[in-house]
Amino acid sequence: MKKTSVFLCLVVILLTVSCKSTTYAQEETKDTLTQKNVKIEKPKFSAKDIYTKIDPSTIVLIGEFMAIEKSTEQCNMNYEYAISIKVQKVVGMGSGIINKVSSDADLTILLPEKLVSPGNKKSPDLNFKKGDLYRFDLLESLCRDAQKTRYTIMKYEIQ
Repeated sequence: MKKTSVFLCLVVILLTVSCKSTTYAQEETKDTLTQKNVKIEKPKFSAKDIYTKIDPSTIVLIGEFMAIEKSTEQCNMNYEYAISIKVQKVVGMGSGIINKVSSDADLTILLPEKLVSPGNKKSPDLNFKKGDLYRFDLLESLCRDAQKTRYTIMKYEIQ
């Protein structure tokens, strides 16, 4: 009985000594932190960060206009008009892009009906000039066989 009480006393003494040493060490770290000039900065967000998000399946790029193509076939479907561009710079891509576009790639982009002048179906009124740089927002969609993709212009502007 005497051995167990001595053993318990030793355990209690060890625990109190070990607890005091950690609290002492913690107090030292608090003091050293207050002595240093710690500068805490708030995260900076701007309106530009909020509005530069790119929608899913969307690619934003800058490309050089090459030519207008008539009656193009993509994904086993015929389209009236498309344009050929040479990609100069990829500005950004949204989530879910299957085939990533790289710089110096040649792309054929489909023109939606809203961009083709309704009164003049034979030649669209697009004001594209060969060699000019344009910023394109493209929508990527997969073909039925899921091996190829087609790109459609959502909007464009001259650079």
